[in-house]
Amino acid sequence: AKDSALLIAANGSAPLTKLQFRRLFSEEEQKAIDRFNANFETHPMLTDDQKDSVRTGLENYKAAESVSLVDMATIRAVQTYEALGLIAPGRAAVILNG
Repeated sequence: AKDSALLIAANGSAPLTKLQFRRLFSEEEQKAIDRFNANFETHPMLTDDQKDSVRTGLENYKAAESVSLVDMATIRAVQTYEALGLIAPGRAAVILNG
């Protein structure tokens, strides 16, 4: 019953632990994302505003207890990884569908 209530409250998408979310990405994707996250501050193609958004997103992720695939922040982050070429075209939709 508790799981059903969580599913309903989450709009049909139960929240994932951070590890469950991370495992939606392949090992190669995880490495590419980790490399980007470690070095985005010096990325020549990102504006200061984009760097601010990445930094804030990472801090929010650290503070979160779980990840919702229907949360707009999650959707934007995964789509950004795809736009930056860290995951292959079409992978964002696959990941966000769990």
